[in-house]
This record gives sequence, structure tokens and C-alpha cells, in this order.
Amino acid sequence: MPYLKVSFLLKSNKILSEILIAELSEQHFDSFEETQETLNAYINKSFFNEKNLTEVLNINSYFLGLNYTIEEIPDKNWNELWEKSFEPIVVAERCVIKAPFHQLRKSYPIELIIEPKMSFGTGHHQTTALMIEQMLGMNLKNKKVLDMGCGTGVLAFLAEKMGAAQIMAIDNDEWAYYNSLDNKALNNSEKVQVELGNAAYLIGKTFNTILANINRNILIEDMHLYANCLTLNDQLLISGFFKTDSPMLIEKAKEYGFCIQNASYQEEWACLLLKKE
Repeated sequence: MPYLKVSFLLKSNKILSEILIAELSEQHFDSFEETQETLNAYINKSFFNEKNLTEVLNINSYFLGLNYTIEEIPDKNWNELWEKSFEPIVVAERCVIKAPFHQLRKSYPIELIIEPKMSFGTGHHQTTALMIEQMLGMNLKNKKVLDMGCGTGVLAFLAEKMGAAQIMAIDNDEWAYYNSLDNKALNNSEKVQVELGNAAYLIGKTFNTILANINRNILIEDMHLYANCLTLNDQLLISGFFKTDSPMLIEKAKEYGFCIQNASYQEEWACLLLKKE
């Protein structure tokens, strides 16, 4: 499986690195390695389209004048690469996300075991942390929960550990689908149903809570489908977008009968908790 390494010269700009990782993750880049001066992004050669990459860089003013190089690399131990770039993530001192090989120095009330393989970007921890922090303040006991765009399935497994009765985890990416199945076994999950599909799969289904850590455009496009799955006082928790995009998403949510319950931010990222009225 030949891979390309695309190296971006960022000069220790952490915020720019996080934004770029989020954008590249939508373009089939699946592993990232941050150094002091550069961000190295890895992609299966068969998925790479330089025209698409150029469009991503041109459409966002953050990336104006950003230089990059492309290098084809030999097969390597991708788990080893990932292990070097991923550390356990602790949220609110109540929940830890760790890999099977991590040895923790202390225990936490909720422990989630995730082995992302090729479907995880190390920059996703901010939106994941925002979602988890909000979830820890929600009542999911005996609820029917949807994790839309589940990725590794981490939010679905958290919902189960918080007492949800039924959880559906959906992603349209095969890597994410199989990764979630693997992580289901690692977490001894019995209540999470993993599906390969998109938002059209939701037609005719109902939930009490929907979790969607995706991106602005998809959230706006699929808001009506989420609304149709929920009834009075049900909740929609969304993230994966910038703080500056929050007003746009709130307005779109209001069109479909949602009101804002809570908002949280981490650096430039945002998370909104919405309730169906």
C-alpha cells in the first residue's frame, strides 16, 4: 500500500496545524506527524488528488502562501508512527481515551480504549474533548443515541458507559466502519450497533440524542434529517466546526425547531448543545 508524505512548513504554528489537520482529514489524509517546524500528512497514494489539495489551500485564508513538498515513502510500521504521535486524552478528570498499549499512572471513572489505525487524526482531540465534556454533563441513561459520523466510535462507546440503552454508530467511510467494529470489541460493547452509511440511513428512525462531530457543511446539509429523528426535548450535540461558524449553525438549527442549550469552545473550535422545541 504505497503512501505519500505531504510536508507543510508551519514554523511552530499550533493553531494553523490543527486547522490544517481538520481540513486534510476530509481529503483522505489519515495519519499526521507534527514536528517543531512541519506537519507531515500521510495519504494512500490512490486517494491523492493534488488539485483537491490546492483547492483546500486556496479556499481558506489561513493557508495563504503555505508551502508543501510531496514524497513517496516506502511501507512502514504505521502503528509505530501512530504510537509516537498519540498520547492518552483526559477530559474533565472523569474520562480517558487510551490505546491498548498505553499504561496509565492513575485510574479514571470512565476508560475508553481506542485503536484508531488509519482512521484517526491526532488533531481531532479538541473537538472530541469538547463533545465528551458536554456529554459528561448530559443524562443519557436509558436513552436511544445516534453517533453520526462516528469515526473511531469513541462517542458511541462513551454513551454506552453512561447508561444509554441503544446506540447506533454510523460512518460512510469503510476505514471508520471497520475501525469502530474493532474498537467495539476492545470496549466489550454490547449495545453499540455499527453501520456503514450516510445520513440517508436515518430516514424513518428515531433517537433521544444525536451526537455529530463532523463539519459545518455536512451539519447544515443534514440538519433537517437530524430534526426529523428527534421529538420534543430531545437533544442534538454538534462539533467539528470553528467558533466563528457557530451563529450560522444556530440559525440553521432554529429553522428546524432547535434552541441553544449550551456552547463550549477550545481555541478556535466550538461545540453546541441544542434541544428540540
